[in-house]
Amino acid sequence: DDTELSLEEKQRRVLAIGKEYLGVTNGHIQRRPSDRSTEEILVSVGEDCELFPEGTTLARDKTECGHTVQEPSPVAISNASEQGWQNDLAYHEHDIECYLGTTMFVRGDVYGTVCFIQRTPREEEFTTEETMFIELVSRLLGREIEAMRLEQRTEEKEALQEELEKTTRGTLQLASELEERY
Repeated sequence: DDTELSLEEKQRRVLAIGKEYLGVTNGHIQRRPSDRSTEEILVSVGEDCELFPEGTTLARDKTECGHTVQEPSPVAISNASEQGWQNDLAYHEHDIECYLGTTMFVRGDVYGTVCFIQRTPREEEFTTEETMFIELVSRLLGREIEAMRLEQRTEEKEALQEELEKTTRGTLQLASELEERY
């Protein structure tokens, strides 16, 4: 709710809180561009700097998030190699043993995913409360993006209206001057 923070600062804070709450090493927001074959890491926080750095573009079929957007609820993997994920392309590509992710929606459309990960297995399964937490985080972040976009559109409309008013005033003034000359 802090209006002084930018969207990116809010995202970083939420990811840091989630990382600590879940007891994992990293958290990130992954954007799903419209090309349908890649994912982009927008914001990333954590101890393992090489694990999904910001700006990285990934092949969608080689990410856990590619699976996540196809599921109606969060994907929770505490020990990938023991939970049947060892043959998955994403597991082989990134060697992630622990993953909790869910889809983020903006205006009803898939925007991307919010994910918490680490290279080592987690000792315990993710709890219902933890999966509910990530769903809440995803909804809050999605609403922040919606609010930011709405604010941008409002500012753009106001700027266009101001330009239209200037043009209209100029046109009326020119018409008045031409009428006087005539």
